[in-house]
Amino acid sequence: MTDVKTAKQAALRSIARTESNADLVLTALPSPKAEEAPLSVTEKRVAAMSMDTSPGETVDQAKGKTVTASLVPGMQTIKAFTDGMWFTDGDASPGAVVGQLRAKAAAVNANDMTGPEATLVIQATALDAIFHQLAFKAAQRMGSMDGMERYLRLSLKAQAQSCRTLEVLAAMKNPTVFARQANVNMGGQQQVNNGAEPGAALPAMPVAPPVRARTGRRAGLKSSNELSPSRDA
Repeated sequence: MTDVKTAKQAALRSIARTESNADLVLTALPSPKAEEAPLSVTEKRVAAMSMDTSPGETVDQAKGKTVTASLVPGMQTIKAFTDGMWFTDGDASPGAVVGQLRAKAAAVNANDMTGPEATLVIQATALDAIFHQLAFKAAQRMGSMDGMERYLRLSLKAQAQSCRTLEVLAAMKNPTVFARQANVNMGGQQQVNNGAEPGAALPAMPVAPPVRARTGRRAGLKSSNELSPSRDA
């Protein structure tokens, strides 16, 4: 009986020591930090855009400049149509898309049109593929006038857009040249202004002498409207 009582007391003392040690460990641990509020979608996109703030410009002004520069709407449209289409390990970040759009705009400002030209070629090729696919579907529905006409109309629209894209590309590769020459011919006097600088005022043009109106009578002659003297006079 005494042995059982002694064993219980020893077990209680062991449990007490264990609980005491656990309290000391918990006391030594650092207190958990308060969780920070998660950023909203807009705050994440704004933080990822690496906005360029000019000297003396507030953050709010920088946000307004970024939004109205078509960078943010363009990024949102691109991501809305491309997210989840190609990459299995995550889509492109908003900041990366904005950076590419900014680089493309800077290249065009530097008269580097290789990017837009490549875009037009790719679009024309894609539209041509759409035309052939729709035309093939129209040929498969030769027995149904309604179905054939519907697909044929869509195919011809794609063909027209492809031709229009190639026309824009041709105009971009071969821009129209405006000659700096003006031929002026007034009153028999001709003046040629060639090679004038843009914005420069043209020299004064000669003024033709005034043209006198014909009165219908000559000196010493009477008008046919005047009454002739009577023969009986």
